[in-house]
Amino acid sequence: MHSAGSLLLAAMVAMAVGLTYLYDDLLLQWLSFALGSLTDQSAAILFVGVSVLMVLLLVPVTPVLLLAGGYLGFIEGFLLGTVGYMLGSLLAFIIGRYLLQNYIASHLPRKVQHYIFESHIYGWRLIGILHLSCVLPTALISYGLSITRYSI
Repeated sequence: MHSAGSLLLAAMVAMAVGLTYLYDDLLLQWLSFALGSLTDQSAAILFVGVSVLMVLLLVPVTPVLLLAGGYLGFIEGFLLGTVGYMLGSLLAFIIGRYLLQNYIASHLPRKVQHYIFESHIYGWRLIGILHLSCVLPTALISYGLSITRYSI
């Protein structure tokens, strides 16, 4: 038996996908109008910059990546999304390591701190598995890993 919340969520997702499918030309026309004065290179820089900022602020970046793919094409959008995510993750790690390390460590429960401090045992495999998670935002992972012994 499904709860009312899951049915509502499924209906909202179906409606969003349906509206996107029906009005994709209108969305691209609006995007072209909004970014009409930009060249492809400046639009690419804008999309990467906005996605990096959104990653750092723990805001979902998927809508911007979808717009980038729709405006610049699938391959370019995918590459820009990858660059934006990598730069955002790297900057979150650097900010966490050098500016917020004490703040992050003081706000984590002891048990979580223990697991994070001992995470060096698993190395790159743990980082890869954490970044594959679709539940945790990328910057949250990077901020958490910034208090470990991992180097850039």
